[in-house]
Amino acid sequence: MGEMASKVYIIDDEKDVALLMSKQIRALGYDVTCLYKGEGSLEKIRSGRPHLVFLDIRLPDISGIEIFKMLREDEECKEIPIVFFSAHSEQEHYCLNQLGATAFVKKPYDLLELKNLIKSILQ
Repeated sequence: MGEMASKVYIIDDEKDVALLMSKQIRALGYDVTCLYKGEGSLEKIRSGRPHLVFLDIRLPDISGIEIFKMLREDEECKEIPIVFFSAHSEQEHYCLNQLGATAFVKKPYDLLELKNLIKSILQ
C-alpha cells in the first residue's frame, strides 16, 4: 500500500454525528478529519487538501453555503468535490442546481448509499 489514503473532511457541529460518520468512512480505508465549526475551515481545507469534503449547511458560525462559495472562489480549492450534508432536504435543489455541489446527503444518511457515493467520487 504505497498509495496515500484519500483524505475526507467532515465539517459538522454535531460532534456525535461527525464522529460516527468519520468512523464509518475510516473503516473504508480513508483518512478522515472532523471540523466542528465553519471558522477556520477554509484555511484548514487549503492546507490539508482533502479529496472530498462533507459540509453541513447549518453551522453555528458561518453557514455551509458561505463556506462552499468561498471554496469555489479559491483557486486552490475550487476543484475539491463538496457534498452537502443536512437534515434540511428542502435545500437539496438549491445546493445541487444553483450552487453546483457535487452531491447532497440527507441526514440521517443511509450508510450503503454513503459508501457508494464516496467510492464514486474518489475513484
